[in-house]
Amino acid sequence: MFRIYISQLPEELQITDDNLHVVLVCPSPAAADADLRATKTLTTYSLDHEEAGDCPAAKVYEYQAGAKYKKYGVTRNVMLCDGIAIAVGLNGDMQLWDTSSCDYEGNLCDDTSVKEKRNPSLHNHHGMPIKDAVVSCDGRYMVCGGVDSVATLWDLDSEAVLRSYKGHTAEVKSRVFTTELQRSHSRGKEMNIYYRVTKFMMYFTMAKN
Repeated sequence: MFRIYISQLPEELQITDDNLHVVLVCPSPAAADADLRATKTLTTYSLDHEEAGDCPAAKVYEYQAGAKYKKYGVTRNVMLCDGIAIAVGLNGDMQLWDTSSCDYEGNLCDDTSVKEKRNPSLHNHHGMPIKDAVVSCDGRYMVCGGVDSVATLWDLDSEAVLRSYKGHTAEVKSRVFTTELQRSHSRGKEMNIYYRVTKFMMYFTMAKN
């Protein structure tokens, strides 16, 4: 068993598909700006060590600020495979990042004319906040929705929008994949991870199958 010390309870705890890292999604520190109060911080810890005790130091993903808007921040984080995640943001931006190194890996952009996708000023959903995003269980598709009342279906292999759903009359706050929309997919796990969270600490136990 090993421990992670935390200063606040996370809103969400996400573990990579290889069981090597855990990402804590926490509210951003109090800010005077209402938009920034709705953003999140993404902190990653390595689970790849054998000895009991304290977990190694955390790394924080530095969300990339573009040049088009004054305010940038994470509103949601979704895990992909191979340790890659997508942090979606206040301006319809979708930043790919590596949960191991916390390096920025580029953007998703629905404009097919864009050639250089490592630009954090690329935006979707008319530059409006994305409220939620979910990836299908096979890791191939993502649905996200935002304040512009549009839900988009992405093909993550081609990094292209397959379809935009514009029938909503208000902002899209949540979405879900049903079994009819996703293919069944199974991946063998070598380890089971058990954890419990207290006010200031999280305890992890790794157990072989």
